[in-house]
Amino acid sequence: MILYAIGDEHAIAAKAVNGCVYAEDDKNFEVIGKLAHPDNSHISWANKVAYALRMTVSIGEPSKSNTVIVERITNWIASISDQLSPDEVVIIVGWNAPEENESTTLIRNFHIYLDQLGIKHAFFWTKEKHEIDYDFRGIFLTEVYVDYVKNNGHDHVIMSDEYFGNDAHTEWAKYLLLHIAQNAIF
Repeated sequence: MILYAIGDEHAIAAKAVNGCVYAEDDKNFEVIGKLAHPDNSHISWANKVAYALRMTVSIGEPSKSNTVIVERITNWIASISDQLSPDEVVIIVGWNAPEENESTTLIRNFHIYLDQLGIKHAFFWTKEKHEIDYDFRGIFLTEVYVDYVKNNGHDHVIMSDEYFGNDAHTEWAKYLLLHIAQNAIF
């Protein structure tokens, strides 16, 4: 089984271990581009969840646009569809506040699409909660990532005024795992 995790830079554990947001910020990993820096992704909530569930993890290229996130997930699904069946795939998405030209309908429709494909998934808001008039049946976590880790005593890493370190990623991974178990998401 494989866990595909995507969202903004929080999903790739930006600056969690070193001062790099992306791999390309380190001359030793420039070729990787805007994907997670290996040092940071190692301690990301996504990696911790995958390890706990004994899954392989793939962390997508981050974006602040929900439309781009949907496109990246859709492309990723197409790229693995001949290798894995839908019941071998789990997707966790950290959504951003909808941009001016986006609406929360995009997220609702994407959830319906993943359900139709038979792909297990979980959603959460990364920085700010937005109401969606739809019953996600426990798929959407009630807590907002940034608020949750701050409320549990985690400060930003020294190198950043926005990103969090290992302990915060561990805290969020535990919350995700508890929510997944309580709601029988997969």
